[in-house]
Amino acid sequence: MLSNVAIGAILRMINLGVPAYWLSSALIGIVHQQLVRKICENCKEEYEPAEEEDSELFSVLSGQTTFFRGKGCDKCEKTGYLGRTAIHEILPISDQMRDLIYQQASIIKIREATRLAGFENILQDAVKKVTGGETTISEFVRVLG
Repeated sequence: MLSNVAIGAILRMINLGVPAYWLSSALIGIVHQQLVRKICENCKEEYEPAEEEDSELFSVLSGQTTFFRGKGCDKCEKTGYLGRTAIHEILPISDQMRDLIYQQASIIKIREATRLAGFENILQDAVKKVTGGETTISEFVRVLG
């Protein structure tokens, strides 16, 4: 099922003709993931992001001051990246979510319920990967736009 967010898969399946009562009783969870390139550990270095890089993510990265990138080496073939890691969101379907699906609630009500339940979306996971030094700001922007 293609959707750009886990929550969107619910409405997508209903729009494709899956009855809401079937979906609410059969669905146990939804996973959405994308792969991002990992910074090469062999040539990883701290750096100051350029203003244009920083401004794109300023509100999302909320005061992060240390950023990393790979400068390029023989091990990563001068790319600065070696390997990949997943950024993801996992939406477990609770009883409350089943009721919302059954009632064909709006995406706004479903989003609010997931937020109150502590759901972490793919953007939040990507921010953790950038701030944790696993991937770069430019990779974040490339994958999530």
